[in-house]
Amino acid sequence: MDKEYCEYPPIKRALQRHGIKNEDLPLGVVIATAELVECHLIPNELSAAGMEFGKKLEGDELYFGDFMDGRYAWELNTVQVLLEPVPAKGQLSLWNWDDGSN
Repeated sequence: MDKEYCEYPPIKRALQRHGIKNEDLPLGVVIATAELVECHLIPNELSAAGMEFGKKLEGDELYFGDFMDGRYAWELNTVQVLLEPVPAKGQLSLWNWDDGSN
């Protein structure tokens, strides 16, 4: 986790809205779950007016991604914040998380 990046004002404000200080970032835990709806390929040139690639990026979304040519943006749905963070070892790429409830 790049904690220096979390000092970037738009990121810091978003964290503060959720009561998180940089030194209190939850690491090594799952804090929410979501359904992956679509993967959008980022085109060579995004519309300067609206940063569009099938979906329009607005507000803080512009700060929370790397929208360089050839990358992908994940469209999520049904985001559910967990009441308590659950320890989990992350992995590279997509992976299925077993929350132990089954």
